[in-house]
Formats: sequence, structure tokens, C-alpha cells
Amino acid sequence: MKTLTIISGCEGSRNAYGQKDYESLAIRLVKSLRKNGGLYRDCSVVFCYDLDYSPSDITRKFLEDNYKCIFCPVPPAVLGVNPSTKASACAMDFNTDYVLWLDTDIYINSSFEELLDIDVDVVVSPPSNSFNKWARKEEEAKWSLFYKSLGVSFPTENVITLVDKKPCTLYFSSGIILFKNYLGFGQKYLEVIRKLSEVTEVEDRLEGLSQTALTATIVKYSFSYKTLSKKFHYCYVANGFKLDAGEKPSIIHYQDCIVKEIPEWDI
Repeated sequence: MKTLTIISGCEGSRNAYGQKDYESLAIRLVKSLRKNGGLYRDCSVVFCYDLDYSPSDITRKFLEDNYKCIFCPVPPAVLGVNPSTKASACAMDFNTDYVLWLDTDIYINSSFEELLDIDVDVVVSPPSNSFNKWARKEEEAKWSLFYKSLGVSFPTENVITLVDKKPCTLYFSSGIILFKNYLGFGQKYLEVIRKLSEVTEVEDRLEGLSQTALTATIVKYSFSYKTLSKKFHYCYVANGFKLDAGEKPSIIHYQDCIVKEIPEWDI
């Protein structure tokens, strides 16, 4: 059986960037994993946070004592970027075969061990599930500047996203990232996000930087990749805030939605 570490973010609810209530989301994520995670229900879970946005002692103790979670402060990859802790978390040292980043607003609905049988370097969320500002065709001039700074040609594949119905070039959502732990992917991801933050020709370059850098890292270093099927990244927003009849996704990304109509999601 392959070994796995799951990493996510858990920042203080009152002080966190944006409007997310990270602490309650973290509790929901862990409860769903321990209940529905199949072979990996008991795998190590590491919550990362910026020291300026530490989670409350109450939440931390609850998750440590009851669910054996680990909390680890990490420096922001780029100051002022949300969520800048993602790349820093991926660059940490882990003693497992695989590392799986899950955004905090994810619910484990059933076992997902099939994911670890996909023999590629990185498994990522498809562009259809992302908010893809920089990959939109009308942003092509700016998009190419990011790749120029890395010394590679930008990708030209065309897709239509589910989220906003816009045509875009290759672009991955960073909500779910599974990677082999011995290839240096996390360290390269961190290097790229820092490099792209310095592309001053793009004034609002920090917007969506974790996704921009994820895509650019895979392209620059020629990591082999596959995109997640709907089963393993069920985009709740794109599906009209509902589960389609007959659908039994393993991993649901509800993207900050306050989910009250599905009792088993209660925390």
C-alpha cells in the first residue's frame, strides 16, 4: 500500500485572508476523511498556516487530540498572496510516497485510493474546474509574459471552463494536487510562484498566483500529469450547488458554500 500525507490550510477564522471560515472547514474536511476515506482514512493530516493568521487554540487542540492532526506554521511563499501558504506547504519534507494537497473547502465523500494508482508525476484539477483569469484568450499577451520569465513557451491547448464558460489555454485549478514525493515537485512549485510574483509587467499578477504557478511548474519542468475526473473533483459550484442524480463523487469541492441541505456534511 502506498503511503500518503494530506496537507491543507487552517488559518484563523477572524483574521484569515478573504471571507473563508477556515477553522470550521478544516474540521469538516478531517471528519469526512476519517469517516469516508477508505484505506487512507487514518493517513497523516498536516494543516499549514501563516504565523500571522494562526488558528485558535481550541480548534487546534480539538483536531490534534481527536483526529491526530499536525499543525505546522509555514512562511508565505509571497507576501500578500492568498493562498500563499499552499506552495510553501507543498515544499515541506514528508516521509511518504505521495503528498495530496486539498483545499480546506473539500468534503471526502467516499474512498479515493484509486487516485494513487495513476502513474504520473502530478495529478491536478482540470482547467474546466478553475477560475482562469490569466488563461483566457483575451489575456494571452499577459499570460505569455509569465512563461517568458521562465524561459518556456506558453501552452496553446484550448478548453472551455465549467465555472465561467470562457475559452482558455491550459490552466489547472490548485484545489487538489497529488504528487509523487521524491521528484522535487513542491520545491519547484515554490520557486516558480516566487519567480512569477516578480513579473512586474503584469500589474495584478498576484491574482490567482497559486494556480498560475502550478500550471507553469508542470509545463516548465515537463512533469507528466493527468487531470482529475469528475469523480475525484466534483465541482459543486459548476453543478448548480447540487449533486446530480446518480452521481457518487469521492471528493467534493464545495468552494466555500455554506452547505446546510445535506445533513451528513454538518460539522
